Amino acid sequence: LDPASAGEAEEIGHRILAVLREPFLFDGHAIGLGASIGLVVPERGEPLSADALLRRADAAMYSSKRRGKGALARYSGSNDGGPNADLPHLLAQALAGGSPAASGFEVHYQPVVRLPDGATVAVEALVRWTDPVAGAVHPDVFVTVAERTGLVVAIDDFVLDRACADIAVLESVYGRPIDVHVNVSAARLGQDGLEETVFAALARHSVPRGRLVVEITETRRIPDLPRAAAVAARLRSQG
Repeated sequence: LDPASAGEAEEIGHRILAVLREPFLFDGHAIGLGASIGLVVPERGEPLSADALLRRADAAMYSSKRRGKGALARYSGSNDGGPNADLPHLLAQALAGGSPAASGFEVHYQPVVRLPDGATVAVEALVRWTDPVAGAVHPDVFVTVAERTGLVVAIDDFVLDRACADIAVLESVYGRPIDVHVNVSAARLGQDGLEETVFAALARHSVPRGRLVVEITETRRIPDLPRAAAVAARLRSQG
């Protein structure tokens, strides 16, 4: 946008958000929508390619999401830091080379509880990320970025390996064998390497195959459904 149009653009953005907040009726049900908007206002005379403009808009949008979604954020930082940090760039840096744990990735375990008696029957492994520049990044945000940029495999593999490594400790905490649920991106199901990665992690940490539950996330579509179904069937046949 031209700097002279910045005020008008922000006004339009807020009007769009206000309209989207109004529920609409569909088949007798009230449906609510929401959006996060990233606004870019270049400095006067600043040369910006379309790619750079979109990256800045993305950075501002993710900044808005980190503040709670449903808002408009104006780009005001560099590509390397601040509240408008370029998350695709930071995520690629965090996952390049060494261990994700050294770049602020952690695995937390959420109990899966049987309601009648309150017994914990399993845990779900959930990834969390605190970046030195961007701070704590909501998983809805960084997982979406990872799926869009092809980096989700590195995150999936990190969580899978860490969950298998921790299962002995988890069993001692709960005093009995316990299942561990690990999420895998739907976009990856049916791609080469998933089965080998799962079985390698189980073997590396001596985990019985029946202790692992692979869950498929709903954030992306499955690109090749017949092949994905065959992979799921083979995983199930192996326990």
